[in-house]
Amino acid sequence: MSERRVERSTDLPLEQEDAWRAVTDPDELERWFAPEVDIDLRKGGRVVVREEDGGSREGTVVEVDEPSRWVFTWDDGEEDAGSTVEISVEPVRRGTRIHVVEHIGERDLALAA
Repeated sequence: MSERRVERSTDLPLEQEDAWRAVTDPDELERWFAPEVDIDLRKGGRVVVREEDGGSREGTVVEVDEPSRWVFTWDDGEEDAGSTVEISVEPVRRGTRIHVVEHIGERDLALAA
């Protein structure tokens, strides 16, 4: 399967620690991402996101390098499905840049790393 990639960045007027919390703390994620989020932020930990419509997604934390980067997979229930999401948080001149890359169809590569 060829890789598909979705990539986005945004600069926020926040200190790196506050931006890190915005992308890792379940209470913060519930403010802007989904109504219910559970994260066990350690290698092998689970990520569970429940949507308003009752649907949910689950994943596995692959890597954590606090406060600058974490990587997790979305496990879509099929052997070759899923994706890997990399979230980086880095200081920039006027705050912090949050950079998200989702490698769609690349879950197995992340788990092998």
